[in-house]
Amino acid sequence: MPLPEEPVKVPPEALALLASLRAEFEGQLPEGTRFGVGAKQTGGEFVPELALIVYVPQKLQVNRLGPGQLIPEVWRSGDMQLKTDVVESNPVPVAGIVNDNNFYKPLLGGIEIQSIETSGGGGLATAHTGTLGCIVQRRSDGARGGLTCEHVAPMGLDVWQPRQGLGAGAFQASIVGKTVKAIPAAGVPGFDCALIELNGSRGDPVARIQDIGPVEGSTAELSLFEPVKKRGRTTGLTTGQIVGLVPGSNPFEISWIVCGTDPPGGLFCWHGDSGSVVLNVGHEVLGLLAFMDPAFTDPDGTPSISVGWAKAITPILDASALDIEVAVSPPKVERVQPDTALGVLGQGGFTQIDGWGFDAGAQVSFGGVPALSIIPASPRRLIVTPPVQFIPGQTVDVIVTNSLGEKSLPGPSARFTY
Repeated sequence: MPLPEEPVKVPPEALALLASLRAEFEGQLPEGTRFGVGAKQTGGEFVPELALIVYVPQKLQVNRLGPGQLIPEVWRSGDMQLKTDVVESNPVPVAGIVNDNNFYKPLLGGIEIQSIETSGGGGLATAHTGTLGCIVQRRSDGARGGLTCEHVAPMGLDVWQPRQGLGAGAFQASIVGKTVKAIPAAGVPGFDCALIELNGSRGDPVARIQDIGPVEGSTAELSLFEPVKKRGRTTGLTTGQIVGLVPGSNPFEISWIVCGTDPPGGLFCWHGDSGSVVLNVGHEVLGLLAFMDPAFTDPDGTPSISVGWAKAITPILDASALDIEVAVSPPKVERVQPDTALGVLGQGGFTQIDGWGFDAGAQVSFGGVPALSIIPASPRRLIVTPPVQFIPGQTVDVIVTNSLGEKSLPGPSARFTY
């Protein structure tokens, strides 16, 4: 049965209902159990019906359940009720086998990377192979780096592109950076993310995803059955839908996004895709792919079905350990406030420019005339003193140019009136 073509917003009442189910059963169920809202499954296939999902490490027959472990078919609280669904789920890290190991210059998202961990004293080495998710910027100065999973690039390790060994680009493999900040996976749900400081050996990285195109930022807006896509070094470009949303400790904040293929029953990701970013149709980053539920493999070991688990991007960006934003090229101006000379006089001579892709070297022009002063507050905000050369009533374009020479496009959100 096909899933709905239109995304479905999860009402707060459903999250509140989920919180009451979790409060009732969390202490009675095995460690690793997670509670979410998603598409109900029948016979292993997703159906277009909203349900409260209990993800358990192992499904048991009713006669083997302990006291207080039987989830009712319908959960009611107050005036609301929803069907429940118990799903066996054992997410495993998405890292391992080989597919796209080409050499890339400049660096961009969706490509193979590798880090190598040694035990010391000439001991055995462990290779961590995965995907560079996307290019990000430090909030402090807008400097660009790479985002991936911690289990792909643990703290302090050099990062190679592509992986060493055999493959199309292996003879060109070189160190492109080092992991300088990381949040390890603390069980599920956790974080499992890492920031790579790039060494510039491949030139300036670009805010694009291989086979997808320019990244347009990030968003915390998530809907069930929303179309999504990702590009990983193993399965390449795959598309699907959000089939589950799993809150964290805050029952009203989504922590994990569960992604299945569209139509259901295909391969959304596989080993080596870990670190990929999941995007919506507007090329906004929704999450960082870290785990998967493999339903089964063919007898010859060929992967056939998988569901991806992506950590929601907003908690990652807001984590004090990373403090980053998704990079955007060229810069985007979303708002100039105040957008009039009179308004600027009331604000002490300054206007605020909000958008994406700014950095410490950003320049701003009003109708082609440079701003009098610029204070880079973050990759999404500049504080600017407009020039005074224009006549009253004249409206001009506001253009931001980053340190790479990339210019924002003019538009109705990037105008200033004198």
